[in-house]
Amino acid sequence: FPSHDINSISIEGTSAGANIGVLLEWENVGQNLIQSTATTGGGIQITGTGAAASASSGIRANAAALYILSTVGDIVITGNAGTDALNDLQLNSTTFIGGFSGSATVNGIPVSTATSRANISLLAHGGFEPSGAITITTGSSTVPGGNVLVATDVDNVDGGHIYTRGTFTVSSNGGNITLGGGDINGSGFALGSQQNRSLGFRSDNNFTLNSAGGNIVMRCKGAARNDVPNGWDACGISATGGLFSLNSGTGTINLQGISQQTNTGTSEAIGIIFRGAGTRITSANTTSNAITIVGNASAAKSSYAEGILFNSSGTFEATATASGG
Repeated sequence: FPSHDINSISIEGTSAGANIGVLLEWENVGQNLIQSTATTGGGIQITGTGAAASASSGIRANAAALYILSTVGDIVITGNAGTDALNDLQLNSTTFIGGFSGSATVNGIPVSTATSRANISLLAHGGFEPSGAITITTGSSTVPGGNVLVATDVDNVDGGHIYTRGTFTVSSNGGNITLGGGDINGSGFALGSQQNRSLGFRSDNNFTLNSAGGNIVMRCKGAARNDVPNGWDACGISATGGLFSLNSGTGTINLQGISQQTNTGTSEAIGIIFRGAGTRITSANTTSNAITIVGNASAAKSSYAEGILFNSSGTFEATATASGG
């Protein structure tokens, strides 16, 4: 879907039964390209809605590669899987959103390598659980980028978690990076579901947020439920696999993880847990709140209910590099 004029690209699909609103499918071998190279306007909006009581996704990408690229226009991707809060926005493809710096051609069309200045929003009415490698880029070292938002439970109904199974990389080059939920602005918390995943946020692979001057915010909360099985993850923020790396440049970093699981047992009900291959959190902000990490499990009833737990095979580094920070 290449666009070369000022009009935006709008893709909207609504399914019946247990089907998918928007399915980007080439059986794990093909590629999908949605790009706007317009120098004014040129935003991209993709909305997928599953049927009520659907056990499917609002949007699912299964092709080998997916490119959603815009030079200047904003990108808004919204998934709604009806009453299923597990995976409303399911990106199984190797996915590039915003800008792309490699070399690729899709069906004879060159994939744009123009620097993106887009604001980028990934919105899920329920959960966001990508298994593909996700790369989100806006701006460059010489061009200021836009803001990047990942927001779940945007309808504030039955929660919606964030669970990155593959590598997840965001570079905003001066724009803010926010992971939250509760509304389309992500002003509240990504929230575990009463029906499916009880966790707020979890990463199983390398997870990287680089804002180069923008603020980084993660607000994530486990579900308040009394039926979490033993061994389940009901943490607020769980950095479980790979390297967990946040670098805000001169911006601030604020992590809030809350666990509120209410049944006794041995589920993990930790406010924030740092595990995996290590953690690096770096800010050059000069204020006293350059880096803020708050983990709260005071409402959890599990025997594993620490506020913050450091349990990694690698090192934990939280570094404020500027004077006053």
